[in-house]
Formats: sequence, C-alpha cells, structure tokens
Amino acid sequence: MKWEQFYSDLKDRPVIESQYLHLLYKNKSEVELQLSRWLKQKKIHRLKRGYYLLDEKYRKAKIFEPYIAAILKSPSYISLEKALEMYHLIPDVVYTFTSVTTKRRPVEFITSAGRFKYFCIKKEYFWGYRAIRQYDSKGYIAEPEKAIIDLFYLAQKKVDENYIHSLRLQNTEQLNHANLIAYARKMGVPFVIKAVDLLIKILEEE
Repeated sequence: MKWEQFYSDLKDRPVIESQYLHLLYKNKSEVELQLSRWLKQKKIHRLKRGYYLLDEKYRKAKIFEPYIAAILKSPSYISLEKALEMYHLIPDVVYTFTSVTTKRRPVEFITSAGRFKYFCIKKEYFWGYRAIRQYDSKGYIAEPEKAIIDLFYLAQKKVDENYIHSLRLQNTEQLNHANLIAYARKMGVPFVIKAVDLLIKILEEE
C-alpha cells in the first residue's frame, strides 16, 4: 500500500476507518504498518483508535464536526452551549463541541478537527435530538428546547434568575414554550421543571 494509491483512494473521504482499509487493501498487517508510519510523518492524524483524518494540507473533504462528534462517542448528540451557539441562541463563539452521551463518564477529545467534550445523562433522558447532514456525513444535534433542558439538568439545581440572564439568550422567538414545558415534564426532574418555568416567565416579561 503506497501513499500515492492510498491518497488517490481516500482523499475525498471525510474520515478514514481502518476497518474500511482492511477490506479495501486486504493485507491488514501492511495497512497497520503504513498507518503507523504516516502518523509519525504527520500525513494523517488519529481521531481515536481505528479512525483517522488526512492532514489539512492533503485533505479534500470538508470536515463536518457533528459527524466527528458522533464518531468519537456513540451514542451522543451535540447539545448545551455549542448547540445554543449553532442555533444563534447565544452570542458567544463556543470553540468546544459539547455533547451529551449515555456513557458513564464524561470525556474530552482534543483532535486536529477540534475539541470535543461529552457530558453524561441517563438513558431515559436521551431524546429530543435530530440528524444533521453534510453530503454523506451525518451527526446529531439537540432540538433548541432540549439543548436548554440538558443545560439546566447538568447545572444541578443552580438555575436562578442570575444564571438565566448570564446565558445572554437571543433570538428566543424560535423557542417553542409548549415544547419547553413538555420536555421538562417528560424529564420529570423537579428543579428542571422549576428552571423552565422561570425561563418562560423571564422571556414573557422581555
């Protein structure tokens, strides 16, 4: 497996999977040897075990970070501050892709594609998200109301008027108040329900 052939075959793939390479080139040991060499030469970069990106100077496919986020930790979906930024609900630029997962411990990946951080929620709270696509790449993002619900839940009872104002929410006309209430009740966590009631009160007074 030579670099020129590898590059010709893979330059248009946003993420390179070693499992796919084993099927493509048949010789598993040679594939792993060459991947190790190209990692040292910085022609490719490891996302996690078995997943790689071409270095930026070789890359033809545009990186779609929600797809990377879904690969690094599954199941997961983008939520919290990053989702709020993506919906233009906050003015801040959030450089870390924040996601929630049902896995038991929080984790953070620092990669050549960016920084990805995962927070834990219970399996029964893992809903309220949708797929987003870029060409053949697919990731997942919370609905706007669920991103807020997740944020309130992970704040662990610290949500008061000052906290809500500190978020500097904007473009709130896109928030569906009925969905906020329904999602909070579906989660069934008293302090989340209380936080949503307070948020709606503040939004209605503005």
